Amino acid sequence: MKLLQRVCFFLLFTAAAAGTVFAGFKEKMYNADVLDIEGKYTAEKNFLEDLEKSTKKNKQVAEIYWRLSRTYLQFGEVSKRADKPRDQILALFERGIKYADMAIAKDSENALAYFWKAANEGRWGQVKGILESLEKANQAKDLLYTAISYDPMYPGGYYVLGQLYDQVPGWPIGYGNLNFAVSMARRAVAVNEINLKDGSYPYKYYDMYIELAKYLWKRNWDKGRRLREQVGMKKAYREKSSTLEKYCYYEGVVTLKPESDRQEAMQIMNQCMAELKKMPSLFPFQEKALKKAEKLLAQWH
Repeated sequence: MKLLQRVCFFLLFTAAAAGTVFAGFKEKMYNADVLDIEGKYTAEKNFLEDLEKSTKKNKQVAEIYWRLSRTYLQFGEVSKRADKPRDQILALFERGIKYADMAIAKDSENALAYFWKAANEGRWGQVKGILESLEKANQAKDLLYTAISYDPMYPGGYYVLGQLYDQVPGWPIGYGNLNFAVSMARRAVAVNEINLKDGSYPYKYYDMYIELAKYLWKRNWDKGRRLREQVGMKKAYREKSSTLEKYCYYEGVVTLKPESDRQEAMQIMNQCMAELKKMPSLFPFQEKALKKAEKLLAQWH
């Protein structure tokens, strides 16, 4: 797989740059991450569990635990797509939450520990029913803001916040806000593009772009309203004292083309589809993104 070769080259280059320290534990983390990219989740779980038995340093154990949290989220997603019993799916996400808590206990400044706890809680809420899990939705939002405060250049935090703002009911029941979802998705895409450009990330995470397109299609503003509303968003962005609060109005400081929401949504989707279909082979997360894009486009037409 050409993409896997690029991922491996990127990680091996990072290992060489980090020197002999990387050759041990971090190389093992690289092996776990490759298993995750390939969708070999059971092998990843077994590898991490074996490694945990011989690892003593707290920060290293935290790295193992947040990856196990990620693995159980993947197990939950696979079970969900296979229409497994609801209790079985919920138990997998709950296991993911537990591992994230264990990671935070070992390293309270590990951004990805907070992120994967929030991601598992968000997925748990989707399965349980958002009205039954508003407390977890609130917790997930707080966790994501914490993750972003520790690592503002990790796009996943903005991406999952966008999903929460889209799916949680609005006032007075919850904090849902479609405009905030659009802004968070734009921020996720912007950070992903920065990371791709500077070489921090070896691949493009297409689902972030697809989610942005989905929110734009749902919002359905015409060209005139987009430009009018952006004025207020820009003002709110400048007035907020907290950087994290500013991101709820991030759309106010981006360059918008003179087009409607749905025109932009179609352009994003067509570009994602074209790029994915050009790839000689796809990893599981890319296959999932392609199927999602195809399903949304079919609905839109």
